[in-house]
Amino acid sequence: MVKETNIRKLILKTLMDGSKDFATRSIKTREAQLESTNTEDENARLGTIVQWDDSDQPIVFFNSQTPNTISALYRDRTKVHENVKTLLKSQVIGNRTKWELDDYNSMSTDALLVKLEYLAQRSTEKLNLPEYALSGDNLIKMALILLRARANIPVIICGEAGCGKTSLIAYLALMVEVQFQSLNLHAGIYEKTIMMFMDDSQKKAEKGEIWLFFDGINTCNYIGLLADLISYQMFNGKLMHPNIRLFSACNPYRLRTKSQSEAGLTNR
Repeated sequence: MVKETNIRKLILKTLMDGSKDFATRSIKTREAQLESTNTEDENARLGTIVQWDDSDQPIVFFNSQTPNTISALYRDRTKVHENVKTLLKSQVIGNRTKWELDDYNSMSTDALLVKLEYLAQRSTEKLNLPEYALSGDNLIKMALILLRARANIPVIICGEAGCGKTSLIAYLALMVEVQFQSLNLHAGIYEKTIMMFMDDSQKKAEKGEIWLFFDGINTCNYIGLLADLISYQMFNGKLMHPNIRLFSACNPYRLRTKSQSEAGLTNR
């Protein structure tokens, strides 16, 4: 068994490294974007946007069902510290001789769902959940989203249309046992529709935590209203109900060439 002081220090360091990995890379990305100011550097600027595949930092996660235990999430299990392995092994009830670190890349969907229950589900009751093809990659994404939701940090997911952004958030909300509402945004949506959606959500928030999901924020003309909601958590000049958690999705950046911008336009 590792010394208590060592494991405490290691867990704290792992948590701090995860925070630095996210925050520092975001700052560097912004600096890199500011260095490119002309249109010729647009491709380079888009290339500085942080990608999901760029992050490979192991995460130590306190389980929801048993808060005095932890789980380790990672892509490459060779990067997990030996002391973390020892702590995980100490949590095993029964024979520990055959214990080995989980390989999320080869685990079955059922095994991954059990892991997600430990991470996210607050109660120990059996939930009647719809079928969901959970992968190791999505498990880590859900854990990172859940960390931000617990800290009331807004989450914006960037991905291609139809890649499963909405279903991922919706399923996680079912697992966490919170209310969930989504609003599909598009160029033709009215501001009144968004306001009515928020009014209804504010009322439902009185009953408990509620997750709100705005899909397609990059297609909406009322980006100022959405910025107040997502970035500042303000609605009608007041702070939103503390039980509201905000999530949104957008499509990846696309560089429009001059020929694409002028397509279909001819002089007569």
